[in-house]
Amino acid sequence: MAVWTPGIDNYRIQYQAGYSTIPNDLQEACAEWTAALFWQTKSNPVVYPATPPAHVALIVDHYRQSHPMPI
Repeated sequence: MAVWTPGIDNYRIQYQAGYSTIPNDLQEACAEWTAALFWQTKSNPVVYPATPPAHVALIVDHYRQSHPMPI
């Protein structure tokens, strides 16, 4: 079972890929998805959404479509 330590600035997400500086809206989308996952674990620790919330998916999809990943 995952345990989230209470407090401020206890967790950091690191990203390494195509951007030298990650756009602010994409950073916010990642933070909001992380928060959604955190609050989901509070109600049921073993169930979590497989996809991001709709408003997060719109932001992520924009970058996915405008900057497709090479295969």
